Amino acid sequence: MKLERSAIAPSLLWKISDQTELLLDFSYSKEKQPYDTGIPLDAEGKPLTSREAFFGYPDLDGRSNEDVYAGYQLTHILNPTWTIRNQLQYHRAHSENEALRARSVFGNSLRMRYQNEDRVDDEVQFVLDATAKFSTGAVDHTFLIGTDLIKQESDFDRFRVNTPNYAISDSPNVNFNPPANQTQTKDISKTDWMSIYFQDQMSLLSDDRLKLLIGGRFDDVVTKSSADGIDTVDIKDQAFTGRAGMLYMLSDNHSVYFSSSQSFRPQFAFAVDINGKPLDPETGRQYEVGFKSAFFNEKLLSTISVFEIKKKNVAVFDQSLFDSTGQNAYFPGVKQESRGFEFDLAGNLTDQLKVIANYSYTDTQIIENQGDLSQEGLPIGGVSPHAARIWMSYNFKGPLNGLGIGGGVRYVGESTAQFDPNLEIDPYRVTDIAAWYSWDNIKASINVKNLFDEEYIVRASNNSIAHYGAARTIIGSVSINF
Repeated sequence: MKLERSAIAPSLLWKISDQTELLLDFSYSKEKQPYDTGIPLDAEGKPLTSREAFFGYPDLDGRSNEDVYAGYQLTHILNPTWTIRNQLQYHRAHSENEALRARSVFGNSLRMRYQNEDRVDDEVQFVLDATAKFSTGAVDHTFLIGTDLIKQESDFDRFRVNTPNYAISDSPNVNFNPPANQTQTKDISKTDWMSIYFQDQMSLLSDDRLKLLIGGRFDDVVTKSSADGIDTVDIKDQAFTGRAGMLYMLSDNHSVYFSSSQSFRPQFAFAVDINGKPLDPETGRQYEVGFKSAFFNEKLLSTISVFEIKKKNVAVFDQSLFDSTGQNAYFPGVKQESRGFEFDLAGNLTDQLKVIANYSYTDTQIIENQGDLSQEGLPIGGVSPHAARIWMSYNFKGPLNGLGIGGGVRYVGESTAQFDPNLEIDPYRVTDIAAWYSWDNIKASINVKNLFDEEYIVRASNNSIAHYGAARTIIGSVSINF
């Protein structure tokens, strides 16, 4: 597997005066690589081939991505109270993909499909907002009000055709000659998105021990699309969402907080149900309660939180329909729920010993799916209930000054395939280590990821598309600061 990647990302910050500054940003990246559809799994979620198996066809062009971003941000202090900000950015993503993609497992064979795709996405975003800092009596305010205008255009050309089935093995014999005449379908969509938002952060009580936050946002979205020159029905969505939060400092080192927020996300242009009807926008609500602490003069920080997230109208792909007919459709009215808690610890245990540790428990459930009642009560695909990580590093002093070492473990518990919540994926644990040496303004380092070369499945769409985690990887780097 050969990957070619190049990138450039210059930026310039111009402090025009004490009150005005201009930030200019530009980035360009391009990469090209074979398209890797992964490997198939059996009914128990176990790999049917070795990590080295490749079910693609090298003579095809594979996947290429070209990304361009340009923008500016102008900030001006009008007076001691008001500051205004204007931001304009342009983003273009161009991706091409000619490859074979797995469809399903059929006995000892893999059903596959040839796809030749060309997609261009353009986005222009304009932001204008103002921030005011003032007091009303004993209450200090940081008030924000602004508008956000986004224009998006997408042009998606594609050709797809089923291929012969290929036997599943560690060295699959895949050979396919693409059709000479390819009639591509053309999907075009345009989205205009206008938002108005406000937020007020207030500090109350002595020493600003109590902080309150309230905010709101109004979104108005219009999406127009066409498929093969035939216009579809315009989709118009509007919503007002709010957010609120509170933080109370029990002492200089300990705080409790509570937050609640609503979410709104329009569906993409061609998210339709089996009858061709567009899905309603996805909406949600999140609650979170937490406790923050600081130790050793704020050198070590910890957070413990409990959360609940509920979502409606989640776009869940109808994989069974696609496998049997090739039709792309989504289940309407899907409701999902996530509950759990998180623990984070980061900072210095001593002047030389640092630690980063976190653990999360997430209990997910599909509350409602009228299109597939068998999914109700199952966990959300692709989400593991347990995830943990710890990383510790030590910087030597004295004769070994400049030398540092680090090591840690990542753990992800049992999960399920993204589009098949009945297909279970085994848990995995990966060990990483690193060493570095600094002198003057130069730093050299070496990182070894997956030290023991563990073989594990990191994600799966269904039983025909699963991906191994990265094998042992060694990365060396040298950096210079000037």
